[in-house]
Amino acid sequence: MAEVLSRNTEDESLRSAESFGYRPSSLTRSLFFKYYIHDSVPTLRFQLIGDLRVAQIAELNGSWETARTTLRSRRFVLDVSHLYSADEAGRAWLRKMKEAGAQFLPQNYMDSPGVSQNSPPHSEQSVTVCLSLLGRALRKIRGGR
Repeated sequence: MAEVLSRNTEDESLRSAESFGYRPSSLTRSLFFKYYIHDSVPTLRFQLIGDLRVAQIAELNGSWETARTTLRSRRFVLDVSHLYSADEAGRAWLRKMKEAGAQFLPQNYMDSPGVSQNSPPHSEQSVTVCLSLLGRALRKIRGGR
């Protein structure tokens, strides 16, 4: 889902994205993805919010292909400050955007482990260990063995 916003509503959308307050735990939040397109004279900015998965790539790429025709000498910025995670297809799309000249907010996002390489940021084994420890802690709290 994309929403095209004018310069006048850009500050409003930033405030609403910041109102999330905190990044929810991956164990308690559901996967969601939303993006906004901020179109101004000097900059075209895509604001990505949530979890970027393969299911969203086609729509996001279509929006990029359409918006790219209006770029000319403007900067293209990907605001990933509220992007919680990306699967391999999402990371590949982000790398493609970097190769196309996109600037990132925060600027060092593409230097993060798991984004610039082909490996996921957390291995399945570490997630399994965390879930196992969580299960044991819950059993103790509930009075189980």
